[in-house]
Amino acid sequence: MKRSEVLGIALLGALGVSPASAQQAGKVYHVGILSGRTLAYDRLLLAAFRHTLSGLGYEEGANLEILYRSCGGYYERLPALAAGLVHAKPDAIVAVSPLAVAAAKRATASVPIVMCDVSDPVADGFIAGLSRPGNNITGTANMAGLLSGKRLQLLKELVPHLRRLAVVRNPSNPTSLNTMRGLDEAARTSGIQVFAVDVRSPEQIDAAFETIAHRRADAILVLTDAMLMSNAAPAVRLATAHRLPAMAGSDTVAKAGGLISYGASEVGVWSQAATYVARIFKGTKPADLPVEQPTSFELIINLKTARALGITVPQSILLQATQVIQ
Repeated sequence: MKRSEVLGIALLGALGVSPASAQQAGKVYHVGILSGRTLAYDRLLLAAFRHTLSGLGYEEGANLEILYRSCGGYYERLPALAAGLVHAKPDAIVAVSPLAVAAAKRATASVPIVMCDVSDPVADGFIAGLSRPGNNITGTANMAGLLSGKRLQLLKELVPHLRRLAVVRNPSNPTSLNTMRGLDEAARTSGIQVFAVDVRSPEQIDAAFETIAHRRADAILVLTDAMLMSNAAPAVRLATAHRLPAMAGSDTVAKAGGLISYGASEVGVWSQAATYVARIFKGTKPADLPVEQPTSFELIINLKTARALGITVPQSILLQATQVIQ
């Protein structure tokens, strides 16, 4: 059984959803997905989403239609895409990234919205509180800012000489601001100087690495962002060219050749989103569905990259790893 299947099935009982009672006879349910990323990035996650819904009794081509819309990291396209989804009158919209949630929120106050890849939805003004969201929005909150200390600790163990850390961020993404606050607090106690390098579009990645090299960073941390993760491969190539250890919250960076990633399981988050959608299909209002944090986290180490950079990975980190890339 695949990992996505295990995660999806484990969540069913926790959320009180059973496949047998999931659907109304003869009805076709429609769910819109509004993503800030690219289809290439989302493809495997969409498969996990579909699989979880299938296990709950909702099957594409039978009683389910998925309307996927992606801005490909160009956030200015999100409002029009959100309006188009609302016009299609879906039973629910899954919004992936804070700006996708904001666009969906502006487009409708009635269609249920399920959040994915959002750090602090209360601070962002999407919901009133985690236990009682209070409007048409619910879903998951990854609380990325709270993981900053753990990421710095792991990076410091891998790069003992770390003194200057470049944080590659998209300032258009409100999650970046929350995460930077957490990093600044964690850095003060670890003796690491953190500086932000802003990247608002794929075209700015080359210039960002020129800045990083000029400021003599010892390592980089790429913040989770739809546009940045969709362009992880060119960013990692530049990090490798400058012999910079690269870390991120998404496994995309480690799998593209970065050194390490640590964050919530994206497959798990999308499986959670599917269970929220199933509850909404059954008639539960988003205001009555508490916002949850991810149920699983992944630590991925790229040993091939570590060897190329001359980095010895401590056994303590290898023992924590959920995946080691050889």
